[in-house]
Amino acid sequence: MYFDRKVDCLEEVIEFVPWFNHKLAVRKYLQEINKDSKVIEYTIFQAGAFTNYFAHPHQTAKHYRIDFAFFADVANARGFMVEGSEDAKITLTTVDDVAEVTARAVEYEGEWPSFGGIAGDTITIGELMKLGEEVRGKPFEIDRLRLEDVKNGILKTDFYPRIPLPGLSEEQAADFSKVVARGLLISTGYGALEVSDEWNKLLPDWKPMKAREFLQEVWGAK
Repeated sequence: MYFDRKVDCLEEVIEFVPWFNHKLAVRKYLQEINKDSKVIEYTIFQAGAFTNYFAHPHQTAKHYRIDFAFFADVANARGFMVEGSEDAKITLTTVDDVAEVTARAVEYEGEWPSFGGIAGDTITIGELMKLGEEVRGKPFEIDRLRLEDVKNGILKTDFYPRIPLPGLSEEQAADFSKVVARGLLISTGYGALEVSDEWNKLLPDWKPMKAREFLQEVWGAK
């Protein structure tokens, strides 16, 4: 098994997801100014990945457009992962659930947790692939990639999503899409998209939509 532990810190995988550098910088700043005493009350909302990505090409969020599938392309019954990452966990939360919790957090009268996990549903990558097969009623074609290849920027699969990027050439867009796929594979495999459930506990009456319910709703009759 390549992935035998959960990486809790974004620092561990930041080199593969450089577009999160600014978020890490803000987090470090907030931690630093609050080190000795509370200067500002804040919460870092963490929701894992949007479940809506696995509904692509269907648009299931009113104010958040999904332009590509994640590593599990439910529409085309295919996917890709790093060898040995089947048991790695990922938290899936719908856009609507994140919006609801964020709105309620603004009105919350108690103390905000510094790390504000919003956990819709936490499942393994293997379970997600099987769930996709179940709702589509057919087996997925899955490419399993070597970790060292992925770390070195080699993606031996044609299943990675092509992200539409207006203003870039087709070649530039393809290169960036590979960078994103590489980062998602590594960070997900190491458990960086598994989040805690602080806001679930603070809002016990909030009932998030589970991945199975969401995918059955989207794909059940298709």
